[in-house]
Amino acid sequence: MNNDEEVFESTAVKSKKAPFKYLANRIKTAPVLFAVMIVFAAFFIGSGIYFAIIGQSRNCTMSFAFTLIIPAFYVIEGLLRIKTSVVFAIILMFFSAGTIMGACYDVYTYVPVFDTVLHGLWGIVFTVMGFVIIKEFLGEPKGVKAYFACLFFGFMFSLGTALLWELFEYLGYIVGGYDMEEDQIITEFYSYWLSEGHLHIEPVHIEGIAYTVLYNAEGAEILRIEGGYLELGLIDTIMDMAWCFFCSVFFFVIMALDNKLLKGTLYKWLVPAYYGKQPAETASATEEELPKTVDEAVSTAEESVTEDAVEEEPSGEDVKK
Repeated sequence: MNNDEEVFESTAVKSKKAPFKYLANRIKTAPVLFAVMIVFAAFFIGSGIYFAIIGQSRNCTMSFAFTLIIPAFYVIEGLLRIKTSVVFAIILMFFSAGTIMGACYDVYTYVPVFDTVLHGLWGIVFTVMGFVIIKEFLGEPKGVKAYFACLFFGFMFSLGTALLWELFEYLGYIVGGYDMEEDQIITEFYSYWLSEGHLHIEPVHIEGIAYTVLYNAEGAEILRIEGGYLELGLIDTIMDMAWCFFCSVFFFVIMALDNKLLKGTLYKWLVPAYYGKQPAETASATEEELPKTVDEAVSTAEESVTEDAVEEEPSGEDVKK
């Protein structure tokens, strides 16, 4: 362990009692990381001020709320006793800033592939987060089996969080009236409901849709949608989860090859190092100190009694006195 790591470990242990001292030491030992955080903090705060000036309250609130990610980053580092690399910090913060860029600056509209990029990064970011979480219970993986167990947990954690996010988007639509899913114009679809008797085995194929006209109950035209039929987010939901899955699989394979061929080079760059106690080592040390059987326990007790008796037996000089 080098000097920087020793400083980090000592301050991490005391971080619960002295958070400001820990933060000062962390900034001192990782100035590049702190500079990265300053850049993204400026982006979030600047965005919040900009949206406040033009009167977009939702975007303003989101921008200032995302600023809290930065202090949360350092708090979580201290509590979990981990050390994050600059490379992963940049990926994490770009992923966070991308949400503001896409939803608030409408980059999702101008660059449709940007949403796909972010959900691909989701597969990397949350696989790493899952890896870090399981290390809190198992410690730093020492063998191949432990490494792949942590990696598999991270993979499943990524898929689970992707599902929860899509449920959150749907909840925002149902409860808050926010359209968080990306709508699309399509020219064909299949529907079982349009079939006679609503039979699932005989879906109706509608194709060649040129435009859609919406009417109200009185027959007045509400809106004319050119180019086809408006699909309300089903394709976006499935594709978001699919991209997260594919990128999680890709990242899993890359990290597996890194472990076998590159001796953990990418692992050091991407997965935060853990400096807490090693649960596995603590358990094995405890097992070695305890007797394995009842007979051993009895034998150990008898030896202890015998040694005490020998020590208490008076010598010849003590008897003469």
